[in-house]
Amino acid sequence: MRSTRALFVLLPLLGYLASCNQRKDSASKPVAAEPAPSTTPAPEPTRPPEPVTAPFTVMLQAPDKAVKGPVELSIDIDSQKGFAGETEISVQLPKAAKLVSGAANEKLQSLPQGKTTRTFKITAPKLSADDPVRIVVEGRDPKGTFGARAERVYPERGSE
Repeated sequence: MRSTRALFVLLPLLGYLASCNQRKDSASKPVAAEPAPSTTPAPEPTRPPEPVTAPFTVMLQAPDKAVKGPVELSIDIDSQKGFAGETEISVQLPKAAKLVSGAANEKLQSLPQGKTTRTFKITAPKLSADDPVRIVVEGRDPKGTFGARAERVYPERGSE
């Protein structure tokens, strides 16, 4: 009888120990697996491309109206970042005009950042918009992949 009594005491104790060994929520709810940490780095945000700008701009300083006699023309070549390519400045004159001072053709190996100024003195019996003085600035990059050109005329139409 002793063994039966021990059995009655041990059975509830074994049931209690077995229930303590299980998690209450493990049988009723499935557990979601956590994602593994990513080994690839997050992509860097892309920067917008820089705006395309001209390598240089050209401004012509001249009298408002065409005058008889000598005329002084000045150009300002402005390069915001500098230009590494060869740049040519040329002055094309009307038939009766003469270049008194300044170079008719000039080649620069590069343009520095900032302003480059050239001045020309021209004599002509009369300058007209039908046959104007043309000042051309052309630049080509050293690799030949791109170029830039600016042209200014004097006198302009409507300024006579």
